[in-house]
Amino acid sequence: LSGLAQPLADALKLFLKEVVSPKMSNYLVYLTVPTISLSVALFIWALLPSSEAYSYVLYGMLLFLCVSALNSYFTILAGWSSNSKYSFLGGVRAAAQAISYEVTLMLILITPVLLTMSMNWYTALKAFPNIIFYPFLCFMWY
Repeated sequence: LSGLAQPLADALKLFLKEVVSPKMSNYLVYLTVPTISLSVALFIWALLPSSEAYSYVLYGMLLFLCVSALNSYFTILAGWSSNSKYSFLGGVRAAAQAISYEVTLMLILITPVLLTMSMNWYTALKAFPNIIFYPFLCFMWY
């Protein structure tokens, strides 16, 4: 019961913090890139179908992969905008790590695409309704 107030305390602490930016930073880019990156990450959730009525995107999986790859660019841009070589190197390192995870995600998503011959999310989910019950097969395949 004592942990229920933790998210509220964290939100209050976040809103009461002082906004600090480096002196030589590109101020507009420094402030807008995290907002754009968050909105792209939230847009990815909109691509996942909740029912058959919302699965009208024919190449939904391809669009999902393309939009999820955009966050790597915003990570590099966030590091660049502070005009510090260490921030930039950290941004490039984080983007390289994100790209390496994207390759694995692409390989995982290729399996239902090849088996169903469709890049529609709903078609793949309808073809594999019980995939959650086979975790050991998932470890074997990936």
